[in-house]
Amino acid sequence: MDNVLINRANVPAAQTWNRLRANSLSVTVPNHADAGTVYLPLPRLFERIECGMGQEVTDYVESQAFKSDFYNVPARTKREDPIVVAVSAAQNQCANTGIIVREGAEATVVIAAFAGDVDGDDAPAGSDANGDDVLPTSAALTRIVVEAGAKLHLIEMLGVNEGQQHLESVGLEIHQDAAVDVKQYALGGSTIGLGLTANLVGARARLDLNNRYHATHEETLDINHLVRMRGTS
Repeated sequence: MDNVLINRANVPAAQTWNRLRANSLSVTVPNHADAGTVYLPLPRLFERIECGMGQEVTDYVESQAFKSDFYNVPARTKREDPIVVAVSAAQNQCANTGIIVREGAEATVVIAAFAGDVDGDDAPAGSDANGDDVLPTSAALTRIVVEAGAKLHLIEMLGVNEGQQHLESVGLEIHQDAAVDVKQYALGGSTIGLGLTANLVGARARLDLNNRYHATHEETLDINHLVRMRGTS
């Protein structure tokens, strides 16, 4: 199969797969976008946030997810219930999520990728509808703005099965005196692409990241962590 560049436009090529290059990872992914569907994007402020798996993965998820999910955590509040983003590889689910944790607020975000059941009632076109040799694939694109003095706890649990794939792309914008702690667990799957970019845009912005993974034999695991920071005189 030839490589196909996934453009931002929500009118993809007619084939049922696209070939994606994310960092050093090359992976064939299902393409079930509908050229006749109106997609519901996130607020435009999320467009400025760089994500760990690169623009091509961002464009891919935005072309596959019919709607986006936006969460706002009000200033100086603590959200008791976690914000949960869950995708099933068997159902080829893609999630496009934007979150703002306002000044002085605190929130927990959990991203879960799981094997799932292809027979789910609300399943999109499943693996049987994928092109030949295209594995069931889930993807989660998550962009988070953490305003001044806010706290974010991010947990990523990636547990798809052998013969399945998952793309995990996170972008963080961390402002002055804000603190983010991240715990990542990649626990199997034929191909896992796991990326996180954090932009420390304010003084004393802080990121703590812990990563645990398990990959064996023919499994492919691609991890990309990027933190941007600027000093001032």
